[in-house]
Amino acid sequence: MDYIKVYKNDEFIKTFLPDQKNYPYMTHPPVIINDFIGETLKNNEKMSTSDAELTKRILMAVSTYGNHLPLKHKLQILYLLKKYKMTYDDGVKMFYKYLSGWGTKMVGYRFEGYLNNEMKISVIKENNTAFNYIVESKRDELKIEDTYDVERFVISKVNQHQELIPYAFDTVTVKVSDHLELIGPSQIALVGGAIGFWVRTKSKGKATITIETNTCTILKEVTVS
Repeated sequence: MDYIKVYKNDEFIKTFLPDQKNYPYMTHPPVIINDFIGETLKNNEKMSTSDAELTKRILMAVSTYGNHLPLKHKLQILYLLKKYKMTYDDGVKMFYKYLSGWGTKMVGYRFEGYLNNEMKISVIKENNTAFNYIVESKRDELKIEDTYDVERFVISKVNQHQELIPYAFDTVTVKVSDHLELIGPSQIALVGGAIGFWVRTKSKGKATITIETNTCTILKEVTVS
């Protein structure tokens, strides 16, 4: 990627370029995303560019040192509070607003990757708000001839962006109709958000694989020819 644009709750944060300074010998150096405040302080709080950068450094220092903030940063806080006529509580609210997200319904980030000034990929990272199960296989048409055919199916638990939920260990029940036979136990559990199972063909015809979870039932149609 030539550069990456970062948005927080659809508000533009900053454009990040490949880190050629720290990785000069790499053909494609990584893009280091280390600023989730960007120019929002300048735009939203009506601060000068220098004061916005100073405030950003102070907020990052607070997240690092907590109550043990160095004296230099404490003096800088007093300077900013006096200049912009803010109270200490205003400063605390600013920390929550720009770093912790406290008080907002949900904080989400969108990362857009650009190549030749054209967006090639967009990735959203936010709290999981919805879950679903998907079943995948390489083939939906199986054979039965001189011997049986075998196929693996994988069931995965994903979020609203179709991303795997790695901490999911849900139990599922697998059933197959005529023309198929399940290889292995019918009740299995997800491992790291996914699990595979195998079926073999018995006879020609239309078959159905039924996957039952705690929240839904999934039907997978298979043709045996």
